[in-house]
Order: sequence, then C-alpha cells, then structure tokens
Amino acid sequence: MAAGSLRFPHDERMRHRWEFERVRKCGLTVRGRSMTLSVAACPDRLERRVGFIVTRHYGGAVKRNLVRRRMREIYRLNRSRLKRGVHLVLIARSPGREWTYRQMNEEFLSLYRTAVTRLCGNG
Repeated sequence: MAAGSLRFPHDERMRHRWEFERVRKCGLTVRGRSMTLSVAACPDRLERRVGFIVTRHYGGAVKRNLVRRRMREIYRLNRSRLKRGVHLVLIARSPGREWTYRQMNEEFLSLYRTAVTRLCGNG
C-alpha cells in the first residue's frame, strides 16, 4: 500500500458549521458509549467527508486533542472500508472514563455498520 493512500486529505475534512449541521439535521445519528456517529448520505457525490467534535465538557485542551487525534486516526486507517458518498460527524462522549484506542476503533466500526445499514440498506 502506498504511503499516499493512507493520508487524510484536506478535502475530506469538514470545516464549516453548516456542514456539521447538515449532517446532524439530514442524517442518522447512532449513539455508542465512547462516541456518537452522525451519518448523512450524499448519493450524487462520490466524496467522503468527516468532522470531529470534542467539546470543552470533555476536559482540558490536552485531553480533547488526544481524543480528537484518536478519532482522526481511526477514520484515516478505516477510510478504505467506508462507503463513498457518505458524510460523517464523530462526537466524543463519556469524559469520565478513559477509552483505549482499540475500544474506540471497535465501537466506531460497529456504529458505522449500524448507521450505514439503517441509512442505505447495506454495508
């Protein structure tokens, strides 16, 4: 696998508030223990877009950035498994408990399968 194929391109990142709101309003939300995943289908486009939310409620900047980096890495490494034409918003939950990377990864994959199955009818 080429090193460039594992990059997280800038054009896949959500940057604007309206993008996040559109996914939350028009899509489907699935809640897990460590994160919430909102998914919106965009069948006319072949792009994948993703946004990450870690609120101040989660803790200080160091803790929030650690969780955000973990979520970004989970997305980046699983990107090839994800459908095109789907926009995702990942929201960190449960600040009281420390989640390992492995637990977050397993939960992300589970939430993604559930959401896409409900939204599109297949994985």
